[in-house]
Amino acid sequence: MISDVERAVEAKDIKGVADAFSDDVEIVRYVELRGKKWSEKQSKEEYLQMLTKGWKIFSDYKFARSNTSISIKNGEAFVTSNIEEYVRFQQQRMKSTSQQEVTVEVIRGKPLIIKMVSYVKAEDI
Repeated sequence: MISDVERAVEAKDIKGVADAFSDDVEIVRYVELRGKKWSEKQSKEEYLQMLTKGWKIFSDYKFARSNTSISIKNGEAFVTSNIEEYVRFQQQRMKSTSQQEVTVEVIRGKPLIIKMVSYVKAEDI
């Protein structure tokens, strides 16, 4: 399932990404960029809008996932991964590294992401 989301992101398939999330998914990002830190909570719609906007303004997107672990408890799957992403924005290359924690639950017979928490550090390179 996580691989399906990755393929959808790489293909810029917003429907494929949207289909992986529950309607009331909890999305939280803790971001550090250029010495500033902030957190943001997003709805599913806000997250999808952010992706769509990013796809329009960023180029040369590269993505790698590593150190993925999965545990299951009380009917939920907990997936943790390290993620490394590279993009170009207005001739500037940027790199972000993040730890991502995803919670998956089967809803109406389909595994869906119900929570995604990311700890992101981004920098110009």
